[in-house]
Amino acid sequence: MKFTLKEVLMVNNHLVEDTPEDVITNLKDLIARVNAIKFHQPMWASSVYRDKKQNAAAGGATRSAHMLGRAIDIKDPRGELKQFLMAHKDLLKELGLRMESPIDTGGLHGGWCHLDTMPVKYNRIFRA
Repeated sequence: MKFTLKEVLMVNNHLVEDTPEDVITNLKDLIARVNAIKFHQPMWASSVYRDKKQNAAAGGATRSAHMLGRAIDIKDPRGELKQFLMAHKDLLKELGLRMESPIDTGGLHGGWCHLDTMPVKYNRIFRA
């Protein structure tokens, strides 16, 4: 499954025409990177762009990448996507994606997979 701009904006009830242009640019970049993952199972987003109010309601960090359109949470009830990405760390690096630690996203065998395009610090592709 490939993500589209309209689809990821609808996840948190946003419309293309009501979304800031810089967020649209970031989302297009994020979608292109995530769509390049060669994971052969369907993927569904559970959270993508969140405005300030939605982010607070979700308990998100005050400087969340979701508020910039630079993060996506993908449903991963059995942890298959996380396990795939852990086995293909070079792919994350190549695509310029970071994955939040499985410890913080429901464990290695369930929950969700958080990916973002925020700058990588200390050459780490996993955000702890």
